[in-house]
Amino acid sequence: MAADDTVRLSIPAREYIDREVERAVANERESRRHSEEAVEKARQLQFSQLEQRLEGMNQFRAQLASQVTTFLPIDRFEREHTVLGDRLEAQIVALYDKWEAQIVALVGRVEMLEKLMERATGNSAGRTSVRELLLPNIPAVISMLVSLAALATVLILR
Repeated sequence: MAADDTVRLSIPAREYIDREVERAVANERESRRHSEEAVEKARQLQFSQLEQRLEGMNQFRAQLASQVTTFLPIDRFEREHTVLGDRLEAQIVALYDKWEAQIVALVGRVEMLEKLMERATGNSAGRTSVRELLLPNIPAVISMLVSLAALATVLILR
C-alpha cells in the first residue's frame, strides 16, 4: 500500500489539482451540453405541439366561417316571412271577395228561380224556399271556402 501512496504522491499537488479541475470542468461542460440539448428538444416538441393546436384552431375557425354562410340571417327571414304573409293575406282577401261576389250572384239566381216557380205554380205558401235554406248558411260557407283557400296557399308556398 505504501507503493500506491508513493505513486500518488509522486505527482505534484498542483498538477493533480489542475487535472481534477480540468476533468470537473469537462464534466460540467458535457453535463451543460446535454442539458441544453434536452432543453432544445423540449422547446421543439412544445413548439410542434403548439403549431398543431393552432392549426386545429384555424381549421375550426374556417369551418365556422363556412357554416355562417349557410345560415339564414334572422332579419332576412323576418323580412321574407312578412312578405309571404302579406302575399297570402292578399290572396285570401281576393278569394273571399271573389267568392262573396259569386255567392251573391247565386243568391240572386235562386231568388229569380223562386219567383219563376211561384209564377208557374202560383203557390208559395207552406213551402221552404231555397233562399231560406241558403241565406243563414252563407257566412259558414264563406268561412269554409276561405279556410280551404288559406290551406291550399300554404301548401303551394311550401
